[in-house]
Amino acid sequence: MLFEQGIKMFSGVFVAIFIARHFGPTYFGVLNYIIAFVAVFIPFTQLGMSLILVRELVESPKQRKEILSTAFYLIFVFSILIIIILNTLNFLFNKGGEIKYFITLYSFGLIFKCFDIIDYNFQSQLKAKSSSQAKSISVLLSSFLKLIIIYLDAPFKYLIYTFFLDLVFLALFLIIYHWQKKQSNFLFGFKLSMAKKLLKSSWPIVLSTLSVILYMKTDQLMIQYFLGDKALGLYSSAVRLYDGYTAIIFTLTISILPLVLKFKNSSNEEYQNLFIKFFRYLFWGSNLVALIVMIFSTSIIELLYGKEFVGAEKVLSIVFWTTSFAAIGSLTSRYLIVEKMEKKIFFRTFIALCFNVIMNIFFIPKFGIEGAASATLISLIIGNYAIDFLDKDLELLRRMKTKAIFLS
Repeated sequence: MLFEQGIKMFSGVFVAIFIARHFGPTYFGVLNYIIAFVAVFIPFTQLGMSLILVRELVESPKQRKEILSTAFYLIFVFSILIIIILNTLNFLFNKGGEIKYFITLYSFGLIFKCFDIIDYNFQSQLKAKSSSQAKSISVLLSSFLKLIIIYLDAPFKYLIYTFFLDLVFLALFLIIYHWQKKQSNFLFGFKLSMAKKLLKSSWPIVLSTLSVILYMKTDQLMIQYFLGDKALGLYSSAVRLYDGYTAIIFTLTISILPLVLKFKNSSNEEYQNLFIKFFRYLFWGSNLVALIVMIFSTSIIELLYGKEFVGAEKVLSIVFWTTSFAAIGSLTSRYLIVEKMEKKIFFRTFIALCFNVIMNIFFIPKFGIEGAASATLISLIIGNYAIDFLDKDLELLRRMKTKAIFLS
């Protein structure tokens, strides 16, 4: 899974650098606006299954076929509904026929997200190697196509086609690995009772994931509104590096979920110690990375993106200081899933989102793109640590975090 994230980082960061250098800040801003607009709707198509399915499959392996089939058709149906809603809003609110067309094209790729259940199935069996190989191959292929577009100096619209193909390739290779490994046939086995059970657990995750997406993407949408495409291009150049690093953290926290479930069932003391160790390593490791990035931020931006992107170095420094609390938040979500407190994930994330949106409204017009980065930092501290002091049910979680942060 870490190797897969390394490949994704290559695509999400290094290929993005070539795209940014070739098309410039303005077109890079347009690209990130398209991605951000569609990303807001993705949680409604996924129904929180990335977290719920792994838990359900680990706890009820005998119902694997019914769980997978039900989740597949739920995601498929919701994807179609969301594509319709997304494009209705697209044509009502977005200006410019070209951007509307690009968003429509990219959005149709969401229908292939239903095949992500194959990945969750492999994770639940501690066989993530298979799905990671499938995802790595698809990312390498789409990255190669993007580099070809740049090499041939093709028009910008062809780049958007490759982002649509990202989703198609991923579904295709997951299907290939699924049948090669002779996994359960998920096309038949849908059960209404299972659908109700999954939806009951998933809706808090959907809302919390939406909140996460919103407070990671709202700043980009608001920057485009207040400051324009070029400012968004500068901001996005720094955020892409941040996203690459946090993707590794997310993978680490996802990959330990089956392990944590086993410790919880065997030893409560070892279960708590495991969480403290992970909180500690992720928090202080991320702070060390942030310090290095802050020292060399100007050199990093000029080396990777060129002088045309000078102005993004302060954003890069600020957003990397958020990674320690982003790491804590990612691991916190795993804890709440294991403890079956999914509803709290939404509440915490929604509070952080509200702070983020309010601060962005005031910070972006006054402080520019650095203000957006600062709003993200403050909201992550509030949503992933400070809020624990207000919830009596999370006293154990707060104590584990405090021990990790203060090296107790």
